[in-house]
This record gives sequence, structure tokens and C-alpha cells, in this order.
Amino acid sequence: MNVSLRRPRLVTEKRIVDAGIAITLPNVTVKSIAAQLGVSTVAVYNHVESADVLRRVVAEGIIDRHTPPAPAGRDLEEDILDLAFALRRFVHDYPGIGPYLAQIDATSQRGVARIDEVMTAYVRRHDLTPRYAAWLVSTVSEHAIALAELVHIRGGRPRNKPEAIAERADLTTLPAAVGTEAGLTPDDYFAWSIRAVIIGAITLLDTRPHPLPRRAGEGEAADRTRFAAPSGS
Repeated sequence: MNVSLRRPRLVTEKRIVDAGIAITLPNVTVKSIAAQLGVSTVAVYNHVESADVLRRVVAEGIIDRHTPPAPAGRDLEEDILDLAFALRRFVHDYPGIGPYLAQIDATSQRGVARIDEVMTAYVRRHDLTPRYAAWLVSTVSEHAIALAELVHIRGGRPRNKPEAIAERADLTTLPAAVGTEAGLTPDDYFAWSIRAVIIGAITLLDTRPHPLPRRAGEGEAADRTRFAAPSGS
């Protein structure tokens, strides 16, 4: 009996995502993915209609494979801090995903679904109202992504030259502060920055100009002035 074995498809969404991860998101082009898969560019175009769509497929695939940590149910500040550290690792593990995360909109099916999952986990674990959880999670997340992408890069925060600063006679405050950073690790720097964002966001949501209720049943008066830019800005 003759058995016909079907050849596996060389271009699938999974293989495209695998290839994109291997070469990193900033290097994803139709040509580079074709080379990584060992196929022609025509074969790739048969699966995606443009280079922009191709990059989106890879980014969405990366998001789909990542599971953010669930809140452990400890102090709200500590749980949000864990989320921020997880986002930093995610940005560092997948170069190029940071800018994509920062620009997620309604067209990102998996991205929006993952954001909703995270916010819902905080609603349930900490008994938060949806509005409170959405504002807190989104505010801290966007700062964590930005810091991971621009400041706390892989390998640690770039070190300044404290000795050179201490010796400058034209400076007043910075020389006196030299040495206060001794012994701080990259994680310490990141935690300091993110805690400032978390504490500030919680304080703002809880107190100014009118508290945004944390828990269902406390009432949620519409208050857009809380998030408005300062007058004259």
C-alpha cells in the first residue's frame, strides 16, 4: 500500500514567531524571516500581507507566550512591584517588545486581552473596582516598561563617574550627594523608582482631588479633574 506523507508547512504563525524571537523583533523583516525559515520572501508574503503585519504577528505571538505573575494577595504595593519587575524582565528578554507594549491599542487582540487579564486579577485578588485597578496597573506598567527600555537596561543602569562629580567646584548639591549610591544594585535602583510611582499613584487615586473608590459598593463619582494636566501646561 502506498502511503503519501504530507510535507510539514514551512511557514506557519508559530514558526514565524519562533523565527522572530530568534532574530529579535527589531530585526524582523520579510527578508530576514524568510532567511531564518529557509523559504522565499514570496512564501512569507503568502502568509502575511506586509512587513508591518509580520512584526505585529511576532509581537502578538511573544505576548501570547508570556504569562504575567498573578498577584499573591499580599500588600497591594508589593504585588504591583512584582508586576513591574516581571515587565522589566519581559522587556529585557524580548528586545523590541517594549515600544510595542507602550503603543498597544484596540487592534492588538492578544495584547488588550492580556492587559484585561492582569487588571481583572487585581480586581479579584485585592477587591478593587475596575476603574481603580485599571488606572493603577496601567500607570505602573507604562513606567516600568519605559524604565526597562530607556534607563534600567539589560546589564544594569549606566554608572556615572562619582569621583569626577565630587571634584567639580562649579557644582553645589551633587558633590555632597556622592557616595549615597554606594552598594545599591540595579534592582535597588529600579525598586526605588517604581515604588515612587506606585506610592504616588495610590496616593493620587485615594486622595486627590476626590478619592476614587477602591472597592465595589463605595460609589464611583465621575471625576476627570483628577487626571487632568496642571493648568497652564
